[in-house]
Amino acid sequence: MNNWIRGMLGLTAVAALTACGQQQESAKVDLQGLQEVAQGVARGETRLSVQTLSHRLIEGHQDFVLIDIRKPDAFTVGHIKGAENLPLAELMSEAKLAALPKERQLIVYSQGSSEAAAAAALLRLAGRTAVAVTGGFDAWDKQILHPQIPPVATVNEDATTAEKRAIACYFIGGKGAPSEAPVYAPKPAPAYVPPVTTAPPPKRHRGEGC
Repeated sequence: MNNWIRGMLGLTAVAALTACGQQQESAKVDLQGLQEVAQGVARGETRLSVQTLSHRLIEGHQDFVLIDIRKPDAFTVGHIKGAENLPLAELMSEAKLAALPKERQLIVYSQGSSEAAAAAALLRLAGRTAVAVTGGFDAWDKQILHPQIPPVATVNEDATTAEKRAIACYFIGGKGAPSEAPVYAPKPAPAYVPPVTTAPPPKRHRGEGC
């Protein structure tokens, strides 16, 4: 079963249990909101690819907040540059939701896709504009930081490969990137060693020697 659909089924169960303990009018509002979120998921409105996210970060867009919902130890090991670490339970607290800017889109990611999909849906139910990064940090690491491209650029390199190389070079070494260098990192230039020269023999003056 698709992880996005599985996440939505879990949200449906939570919403149904919540609605049972509420008045009829409140339940109608919750179910209507859930239906709108489900329709947005079906249309792909709650998903964002790592490629699109990389472009928005490079272009310096300021219309979104990037949120990493993983545990702090995973965030410390590596995260997407510019992300704020807010584990799911903390993110959905009343105080934290109120502190997040309402006029900006919330982009959330987890290690994979399912948890971020559920988080984005919950945020939408709470009245916020939210999307989840497809594939999460795993996809970011494999497709953005370490894409499958030749280790050395060539003169006839195609535009797609050149773009992947340029994007990887932009993010590698940034805050939160893995500490190891990518396989395509240029090798350092060899140290300059001056040539060894032999001093010419001294000139002999007339009359010296035999």
